[in-house]
Amino acid sequence: MDERAEPDGTSKFIRTYAAGEHIGELAGLRERPRAATVTAQDDGARGLVVPGVGLRDILRERPDAAMVMLATLAERVSRQ
Repeated sequence: MDERAEPDGTSKFIRTYAAGEHIGELAGLRERPRAATVTAQDDGARGLVVPGVGLRDILRERPDAAMVMLATLAERVSRQ
């Protein structure tokens, strides 16, 4: 579950992620902190943290992965 802190101190629900989805890629690509907090709702949830430099290296070496990430980002933007 992805939530963003609002100026009034409340939290705003952004979305729920499914297994296998990537989270925080824009922060890694832009070398900026994430704008939201992700909270696991399942005790069995697992994650893999890839630092921004590592993500950029992967995307340079694997253009197919870059295209998948780009398609996912475009889908998210079109839903907003």
